[in-house]
Amino acid sequence: MNYEELTKILLENSDEKYKKFNSRIIPDTGKSYGVRLPILKDIAKKIALDEDTALLRNKLNSSDVYEDKLLEGFITAYSEYEDTRQMLWYINRHINRMNNWSLCDCFVTSLKKLVLANIDVFYKLANKCVKSKKPWVVRFGLIIYVEYFNEQKYLEEMLADIENISIDHYYVKMGEAWLLSSLYIVNKERVVEFINVTAIDKWTINKACQKIIESTRVSAEDKVFVKSLKRK
Repeated sequence: MNYEELTKILLENSDEKYKKFNSRIIPDTGKSYGVRLPILKDIAKKIALDEDTALLRNKLNSSDVYEDKLLEGFITAYSEYEDTRQMLWYINRHINRMNNWSLCDCFVTSLKKLVLANIDVFYKLANKCVKSKKPWVVRFGLIIYVEYFNEQKYLEEMLADIENISIDHYYVKMGEAWLLSSLYIVNKERVVEFINVTAIDKWTINKACQKIIESTRVSAEDKVFVKSLKRK
């Protein structure tokens, strides 16, 4: 499949109502056809089966169309690679293209097969990303943690990473809050201790508390207690 053929398929599957819906909830989508995610994933899986996708992926990488960016991520996630180095090259190239939460989070969740097959590689990648000065790279690392490393053995290092993030960016802080609320399920005593002593800003702590309170996995009694941890 070449880029022109792909564009034709996207146009045939465009949905104006869905496009308008996306524009309301996703910032910086730019040009968009309004193609739904299941359709894009099916297209990406077919493309990923091709022996040589480099030319098409390069074309997608140079495009400013929202669906093209999503497809680049999905194809990256669904492809097979000669080695770890090649895989990371494509992943890092796409990470540096992300400019909204949807591109970031959709890419992260699509990576499940690759992550599970390369768990140590992706932990090191996430650990590196959260130390970046680029907000969307940091967000990527945080959401990788949330989705795939929400375990006791990673707890202390992830808390340290959260503590050391200094980027004042809404979606980075949302990622920190999301991760903290996830870690509460793993070890509530340690996370409460962390919340009580951390120098993280009030907004992020309060958002993390809110997410814990909203969780269906937290008892009513714990929710009352966590509410008291909010800062004024």
